[in-house]
Amino acid sequence: MGAPGWINLGARIWQFVWTLIATALLGNVIASNIDGSSSGSTTLNYSMWALVLCWIACLYGLGAAFVPAMAIPIVLVVLDSLATLFMFIDAIVLSARIKAVDCSRLVRDKLPHNYIAWGSNNDEKRCREIQASAVFLWFLFFSFVLTLTFAVIDAKRRGLRGKGGAGGPAMTQVRF
Repeated sequence: MGAPGWINLGARIWQFVWTLIATALLGNVIASNIDGSSSGSTTLNYSMWALVLCWIACLYGLGAAFVPAMAIPIVLVVLDSLATLFMFIDAIVLSARIKAVDCSRLVRDKLPHNYIAWGSNNDEKRCREIQASAVFLWFLFFSFVLTLTFAVIDAKRRGLRGKGGAGGPAMTQVRF
């Protein structure tokens, strides 16, 4: 495995770590939900759905990084493209829904009744977990941009089906 292979493997491991952390944080927010607003729950459920897609892309990408024979470039490009797109949307939506608030000073009169941080026994903790999740989703988005770049470069080098190789000579080079 050359230098680009090690960089790709490092990016995939980095991706795995961010996916794990974001899943744990959002899973805890969803698990501690008590009468949260439906729009807040919808946003959190979408985030978890997008993270499931990230898990699929991440685990396939890790497998392909460790075992290059199972790497099908078109599959890597499609999975990384979808994960990149959905992480971008998710990071924007979650950041917009949480707003730039100080979680230690949540005031119900100044925030909407359907604010995403309402709906837990400890709203401050829920707010901090959602803020941290939004940050980790941005890290995850950038890691998918990096691995998507590697996947596209590999697809151009090896071809979309992964056959690779230079192929035979062109007919004009064949001498009889």
